[in-house]
Amino acid sequence: MPIEEYVFYLTGFIAVLLIYVWLDEYWLVAYNVPDYPGEAKKIRRLLQFHPTSLALGLVLIGLAITYKRFVANSPGFPGYFTFLVAGGIVPAVSFFPSARPFINWRALSLTLFMILLISMFWEATLAVPYGWWGYQPRCVSGLRPRTQQ
Repeated sequence: MPIEEYVFYLTGFIAVLLIYVWLDEYWLVAYNVPDYPGEAKKIRRLLQFHPTSLALGLVLIGLAITYKRFVANSPGFPGYFTFLVAGGIVPAVSFFPSARPFINWRALSLTLFMILLISMFWEATLAVPYGWWGYQPRCVSGLRPRTQQ
């Protein structure tokens, strides 16, 4: 894996974090937690099991497997989707109950919107037209644009 990949993912993580902090502390400060130390004292434990997140993750993975087998009629396992869901669900199952009071949902929503907008622009203008992305057909969910079916 080239060094540029590591730099790309590290700076991407830093950029997302800085966007959220900037929105939380400056633009959307009215929705911020006013008393962090007071709220932090109310937390019993940092690690807390959140069964709803686990159930949601398992349902999403189950739906992807069902879609791939019965709707797309495609062999294999939706590994890419499973990896992405697990990457989001494992922290949520462990930390969501203790992190929930501190999340500025408006700042998070705007941050996610900005990431989605940049990602769609990247995919549509560079990645897809130049063929920079390639996926193993056995590892995708089977959901494709109409032009590729």
